[in-house]
Parts: sequence; structure tokens; C-alpha cells
Amino acid sequence: METKVQKFNPYAEGFTARPYEQYAALRENDPVHWSFVQCWFVARYADVTAVLKDHRRFESSPIVPHRVGRNGGREDEIWSVQKCWMMSLNPPAHARVRSLVSRSFAPQVVDQLRAKVARAATTLLEENCGGDVVDFVRDFAVPLPIRLMLELFGVSPEHMTKLKEWSTAIGRTLETVIDRDIMERANAATESFAALLKDLIEQRRDGAGDDMLSLLMRKDDTGAALSDDEVIANAILIFSAGHETTTNALANTLYLLTRQPELLATLRTTPALRRSALEECLRHESPVQMLARRAKEDVVVGDKTIRAGQRVVVLLGSANRDPAQFDAPDEVRLDRSPNAHIAFGQGIHYCLGSPMARLELEVALNLLIERTADIRLESDDIEWNDNVALRGPRALRLAMTFR
Repeated sequence: METKVQKFNPYAEGFTARPYEQYAALRENDPVHWSFVQCWFVARYADVTAVLKDHRRFESSPIVPHRVGRNGGREDEIWSVQKCWMMSLNPPAHARVRSLVSRSFAPQVVDQLRAKVARAATTLLEENCGGDVVDFVRDFAVPLPIRLMLELFGVSPEHMTKLKEWSTAIGRTLETVIDRDIMERANAATESFAALLKDLIEQRRDGAGDDMLSLLMRKDDTGAALSDDEVIANAILIFSAGHETTTNALANTLYLLTRQPELLATLRTTPALRRSALEECLRHESPVQMLARRAKEDVVVGDKTIRAGQRVVVLLGSANRDPAQFDAPDEVRLDRSPNAHIAFGQGIHYCLGSPMARLELEVALNLLIERTADIRLESDDIEWNDNVALRGPRALRLAMTFR
């Protein structure tokens, strides 16, 4: 299959440091690109949103092009869980599970989290960020969403380190290519995570609690309820996605605002711009870079025919930098409006946890601005994590001067 871009390779050396150059080349030369990893990469905003909105012809699919295989003749633990995830389901199963899970993200539930987020963020700022230079990722962006998730699920803080390790291992299976080592780590993490959740489910079988796990277990007004397998699978999804992506969004936001100090200075003097600034940072450095779908029938996208059964990976990071949709897309404009970014996806699988993520970002940014006199980026030489689907810096050294 002839293409103008012969080999789009997100695993090439240096890709995570400068992905947007390759995205731009795809948009310009071959925006619907058949890759050597046996899937289509879709780069333009119009095509990406069209695929995400068209759940009739494109079904949700794990992002990896092929299952790596069976583990000793049995299904890999990670796949047994992922097939029950909301994001992996398609109608009509998707609507049933999403409706039951959505109770945990009702507006009144999210509104009640503001005080908890503020308390956790304040504690981290006071306990972890008192030095002249801090690693914002390690000291703030990682522990904040994890602490919140532990509290929401009613899990003891002693599990924080291993839950982070398990979630990271599971997150690696969202990439376009995974090897046996990644799969084995994900299987072990999934097995351990599921065992912990099974114990908690038995302890909370009456569903009378107000924690998120109890809410997932509870029947709705019609008597419908998630099965134990569905509760476990979607609890793992919520916990993993709820902190991995928020960690990246927090770190990406501080990176962008400190790389150009005038941006942070503007937000100090103009608080009304802070919400739009957060949306702009989500657009400019999307924490989730790609999502996968599978064609259910032959479909023409752009000038290419995608055959039934072929995998399609839509590049959110590319779509959010498309000049056909966004004026001067490589600039950070705090007052960008409209800003129809798709950092949280689009269509029926739009991220259910986006209000919670936005709340954490808003509370954290306001606190950091109000409690500090200055925040400076120590070095612009950033090493990005090696997960091509989830984008964020490995470390972010910031000098903070407190008021």
C-alpha cells in the first residue's frame, strides 16, 4: 500500500521528545497512513473527530494491533479485564455499563470533591515542596491524583506505591506495540489489583458506603447492577486513568506555563483566564495522545479506504495541533476561544472522568499561583516518558519561592 510517508514510527529514537514534527508531516503528506505496525494512523482533526463520532462504523478496540497471545493456554489477565472496560465496550453493552458507572461521576459527587482536592494539594505543597528546587512530577503531580483516588475508593494509603506500579504497568498496554515483558508485567499487575478489589468488594457487599467502589456495586432504580467482574474492571480503569492522565496533565501544564514565564505572570494578575488556560494546555500537550478503533465495515476516511476489521489509531495529539482547526496551533494562547480540543476524546466514549480531572487541575493551579511568589523552570531539557499513548515528562525540576 503506497504512501508518501513511508514509515511513521512512534517508537523511533527521539519521537517522544519531538512528536509534533512527525504529526505535522503526516497531516501534510499522508493524513490517513497505513503503518508498518499494521494499523491506520489518522492525523487530521476533521478525520479524527469523524472516526470518534461514528460508533456505527468504528468500534472501540484495544490499541495494540494484535493480542500478544495466550498465557499458558489461558487468556491474559489484562485482556480479561480490558474487555469489560467502558472504553472497550460498544453498543448496546457500552450504554448499560456507562450508565451504571456514570453515577460515580454525577455533578453533585464531583462538586463534593473540591475540598478534598484542596486539602490534599495543600498538604503536598507544604510537605513535599519546601526545598529550593522540587521535582514537580515526583513531589506533586504523581501523589495528588493517587491520594484522591485512594480516598475515593476507600483504600489504605499503605497501598499507594504498589497501586502506582500496577497502574503504570497496565497503562503500557495502551501503546501501539507491546512485547511479552510488558504483557507479563500487566498480567501480574492486573491479577494483584483484582485480588485487592475482590477483598474490598466482599467487605462492602451491602453497598451502603459512599465510596466509589460502593457506588459501582450499587443497583440503580430499575434494579440493574454491574457484575463483580465489571466492577473490578472499571474500578481498575477509573483508578489507573484517573491518576495517570491527571499526573501528566498537571506536569504538562506547569511545564508550558514555566517554559514561558510571561504566561504564568499573566495568570497571576488575571485569574479569569485560568480556566481557559487549562483548556489550552490540555490542547497543546494532550495527556492522551492516541485512541484505537476498529472498522466494522469498509469505510473511506480522507482519500483512503479502510477495510473491515482493520485497526485505526486516531492521533489526538496531532488533531489538537491541526492548523485547519486551530489558529497558530503551536502557540499557547491563554484566551483561546473557541477551543474545541479533543484531549478527552469525543463521541459516546468521551472521558467520563473529565469533570474530575478538570477540578483537580483548577484547584492545583489556583493553589500554586496563590501560595507562591515565583515558579521557575530549572531546565528546558525535558525527558518525556516512553509511553507513546500517555504523554508527560518523567521529571520537572521547578524552583519555587513561597509567599
